[in-house]
Formats: sequence, C-alpha cells, structure tokens
Amino acid sequence: MGGNQGTEWEKLAEIVPDRATLDDTFHDWEKNAEASIIMLQSREINAVPVMVTVADLQLWCKEQGRQVDGEARAVYVSHLLRFQGSGPPQ
Repeated sequence: MGGNQGTEWEKLAEIVPDRATLDDTFHDWEKNAEASIIMLQSREINAVPVMVTVADLQLWCKEQGRQVDGEARAVYVSHLLRFQGSGPPQ
C-alpha cells in the first residue's frame, strides 16, 4: 500500500469484489503482512514489502481487463517487482 497505508487499505476494501478475503481492518492486515514477511525470510525467501496505490492498481486492472480481485492483486505486485527501478509499470 502506498501513501497513507491505512487510507489506501480502506480504499481497496471499498472497491474489491472479494472483500470477505481481506483482513477485517488495516491493523489486522499490517500484522499479518509483517508476520508473513518474517516467516518467508526465515525460510530464506527474499520477501519485501511492495508499495501499492489503489488508483494505480485500478488503472492496471482496467488496462488488463481484470477485476481488482485477489488474483489480479497478486499478479500486479509481481509485475511491480519485475519492473522495480526501471520506471513505471506498463
């Protein structure tokens, strides 16, 4: 999540078709994300936080003809990681 992460999470929670799959609150999401990163790193997997803005995610999903669901969010984050440091994702 980018910018004010809590605000971005709230925006995301408002627009996703799979709201029931998200944590109940930003605080819950943040705790679970941190725990997941620690767990993956303990297994020597290079896990890093990725900043996502909802507006950029929505635009990317629209360009790809996708809903902003869990699968699309995961693909988008993978896309961001591939292009990190090489300019904005296309």
